[in-house]
Amino acid sequence: MTIGPKPATAPIPILLVCDWKIVAGGREFEFVKRTKKMAATSDEEMDSLLSAFDQIYEDAKSGISEMQLLQSNYNAELKMRESLQVACDALKRENDRLAKLYAKSLKNLPDQLDYRTKCLNLKEELKRANNEVLLKEDGHRKDMELLKREYEQKFACLEAQVKESLHEKATNEATISELHGDLAAHKSHMQVLAMRLDQIHVEVESKCEALCLPVNIILRFRI
Repeated sequence: MTIGPKPATAPIPILLVCDWKIVAGGREFEFVKRTKKMAATSDEEMDSLLSAFDQIYEDAKSGISEMQLLQSNYNAELKMRESLQVACDALKRENDRLAKLYAKSLKNLPDQLDYRTKCLNLKEELKRANNEVLLKEDGHRKDMELLKREYEQKFACLEAQVKESLHEKATNEATISELHGDLAAHKSHMQVLAMRLDQIHVEVESKCEALCLPVNIILRFRI
């Protein structure tokens, strides 16, 4: 703000010009204040007039600041509106997609219900089959335990029989060994008897020959 030289005490005609230019929000605001030719009667009036102009200038600056703030708020609101528009468009697209999915799910609802019914039936059948398998497994386990006890009893019986058979075998082997000994003794005794019998036979034959010789001689003489 440009102000002319301070006027003298005597009243003189002056011309006051107040010009300024401010840029806000990309726009130029030009404020021009011109005073008409007037006569200042005193220093007090001049000071009052200058104070009035200063107040006007300050008010203009305040107005420009408010305009800049409003412009900044407007830009922020515009960006927010654009963001909201983008979000709204995205929500609209999502809503359309969900609507299509919902329509498709409604269209497939009978098939889904049928599928659910089949699944429930299969679950029930699977449950029954599992129960049957558990019962069969329990029965099989009991049968196996019974067979195990039976086989253990049979094994114990066979083990006792084997032990008894081994004992009998040992007894039989001892008897056979004893009989072999007796047989060998009998064979030796028989051999001795056979030798004595042969010896007796030879002796008898010798005696017979000795007895028969005189008889033959006598018979020859008679003839």
